[in-house]
This record gives sequence, structure tokens and C-alpha cells, in this order.
Amino acid sequence: MTRAQGGPGGGYRLFPERLPTLAEALAAVTAAVPGPRGPVEHVWLDQALGRVLAQPVAAGEDLPAFDRSTVDGYAVRAADTAGAAPDRPVALAWAGRVAMGSVPQNPLQPGQAVAVGTGAMLPPGADAVVMAEDAQRAGAAGGSSGGAPGGTVLIRRAVAPGDNVLPRGADLKAGQQVLPAGTLLGPAQIGALAAAGIVEVPVHPRPLAAVLSTGDELVPPHRVPGPGAVRDANAYALAAAVRRDGGRVLRLDRVGDDLGRLRAALEAAVAGGAALVLVSGGSSVGTHDLTLDAVTAMGARVLVHGIAVKPGKPTLAARLDDALIFGLPGNPVSALVIHDVLVRPVLRALMGAAEPARLPVQRAVLAETVRRPAAREELVRVRLSRRGPDSVPEAQRVPGTSGMLQSLARADGYLWIGFDREGYEAGEMVEIWCIPGN
Repeated sequence: MTRAQGGPGGGYRLFPERLPTLAEALAAVTAAVPGPRGPVEHVWLDQALGRVLAQPVAAGEDLPAFDRSTVDGYAVRAADTAGAAPDRPVALAWAGRVAMGSVPQNPLQPGQAVAVGTGAMLPPGADAVVMAEDAQRAGAAGGSSGGAPGGTVLIRRAVAPGDNVLPRGADLKAGQQVLPAGTLLGPAQIGALAAAGIVEVPVHPRPLAAVLSTGDELVPPHRVPGPGAVRDANAYALAAAVRRDGGRVLRLDRVGDDLGRLRAALEAAVAGGAALVLVSGGSSVGTHDLTLDAVTAMGARVLVHGIAVKPGKPTLAARLDDALIFGLPGNPVSALVIHDVLVRPVLRALMGAAEPARLPVQRAVLAETVRRPAAREELVRVRLSRRGPDSVPEAQRVPGTSGMLQSLARADGYLWIGFDREGYEAGEMVEIWCIPGN
């Protein structure tokens, strides 16, 4: 908790002498996240991207439903290819081909080979596939991949049972779980559901968020700001971040530096069903920073006030009933950075995700030496570039203060420097936390 101290306006406070690390703040906040709100929703598969499974789903059939070839080539009995080599090919009788999407009419007899394409069903009796480049049809017109039965196929490489074959049920058995509850649905997961024939998906509701901007100096983006005023970028940036990360935005409000109005706006947001309230500005310790006063007056439990991180030190997190309230820094870069590393995991937890919402990681070579401030951990904004198509990306620091949104708009990710390091040297291989969508 902050400590009171007199000041010019009579309202200055001090942060605690020992601020939590980012990891400690994240642990404190995520431990307080309530479960998903509302009944389970059922959505069509093409609307399920970014949603979280509310229930496990099981396959109704084996996947694949038949033994299939993984290559273009020739279905054979593996034993018939024993001893085959480029200079000593084994001749097998050509027995036709299996058309894609068709069911073979005849079992494969010993000493025969049947042409198959990638994904084609193997005829009964076949237990392996010889790749097309390791075989050659001979002795009949029609080329190497079509025509009626007749002639031979010269096999130039021996295969073992199961080679180049995806057996029935290798991916899933009927009744086997496709995905567990709590799975965040990305392209691969949606593909797995589609392959299993699951077209209606049970998901948790997307959480509602309210976004409040504080400050007498704020004007809407469509207005030309007068002397001392600024356009409200935070509300729109944070609302976009909420939508990007799976939430819905209940409302956008601007509130002046007035404790009563701020408290009323917070109470209205919670009463309106917001599971998450983001307040930008007013979270620090100055005379006009009223978010702490407002949440404590409402009876909220303060989880974090101040984090030993740059940018984002004046971050506040509290819980009121089943709603989480974040007081984010007024500087737009700080607000968005804290959203990425602290609010985003909370959003995913409110959606019912079983795994934490870690930012994707990209390894890169650091272009310049970077040091962190002595008393804080740091998230350094970087841009990634490649010198060639196969080269390791290079991470270049993006200059700019926490009030310069362009520095974040140009960044691809963050270089994390924790208390276990003073910094990184130029040329070091580092891990970059990638900004979703950048």
C-alpha cells in the first residue's frame, strides 16, 4: 500500500519502499481472477477463432478413417520389396491405381503394386508405400502414373511395413478427446475440430471490459485540442487491445479529475456487467491521481499498487466483487505495455483459458548494448529486421519515451531485462517478446 505524505496539494503519497517485480505482480493479479461469467455459448466453427473451449470435445470416428498414403507413389506389400536397390530393382506387377477419394475395389495380391496419390486410401493387403522417385513403371504404355493394369513397376528402394502410411486412427480414435476444456482456439485447433467433424463448438463467453480515461486535459480524437489539452488516445488504444485479445468493450468513458465522478463511473461499469475495468491515468501518487482513492472508497481489495518495471511503475490492480479494476499509467506507451504483459493474461483467464497468455517469443541478435535502470526491470521496445531470408533477425532498440506512441507503433516486441541481469551486450542472442498483431 502507498504511504501518505504531505505535498503542495496535500495529497501526495509514496509508493512502497519495495515494489513487486512484474512476475510477482502477475502472480498476485492472476490468483485473484474469478472464473468465466455467464452460460456456455455454442458457436459455429468459423466463428470460434480466439475463443476458449468450455467443455472437452471428443471425436465421433477414427481419424483418419482409413489407412492412407502420405506420399505419391506405389502401394505394396513391404515383404515384396526386400533387397531392392537402385542397381538391383525388384519388379512388381502393375495393378492399376487408386483414384483420390475412391475406395479400392480389389485387394493387393503378393507381387503387385498399385499407384496412389498423397492421401489416397490403401488397398487391402498393402502395408507400405514406395515413393514415386524410388520406382519406375515399365513395360506398358501410359507412362508411370496412369493407364490400365499391365506391365511392371521397378522398385529401387526397399520399404518396411508402415513406411509412408498414416494408419487408420493414428491421429484420433473414435471417442478420444480432440481438445480439452480451457483450450484457446487458434488455426491448428480449429483445423483439428474440423477434421473430427465438430462444427458447433462450446465456448466460454467473451469477457466484458469498460475503458475509462481520466484527466481534465483530455478531448475526443475528433476535436482539435486547445492549449494544454490532448486527444484521448488511450481509450481507443486500450479498447482495441481488449478486442484483439478476445474481450468485448462495454463502454468508453472520459472522466475529469474528480473523485466523485470517477467513483460513479467505476460503479456504473461494474454494475453494467464489466468483468474488467481499465482506467488510464490517475494511478500514480500525485495530487490529481485519484484511482486509488476511488477503488478503496468502493471497498475494493487492492492487489498491487506500483510495480518495479519500466515502463509501467504506477500500475494499480484491485478486485471488487467479481470485477478486476486496473489503474494504468496515463502515458500511452506505458498503458499498452502493461496491457500486453499484465492485463492480457487476465483477459485470457477470464475467458477460461487453461494456459497463461504468454507473448510469442522470437530469438534475435541484439544490435546494440542495452542496460536497464538500477531500481527497475525493463521492457525495451525493439524492432526486428533480417539481412537475408534465412538469417537470424536483428533486434534494434526503438528510441522514445513512454509518452511517444510512435515508438510503440514501430516496435515488433519487447526485450525483457529482469533483475537477474544488468543488461545485454551487442551481438548477444536474446529472446524478444513479440507484440500480438505488430
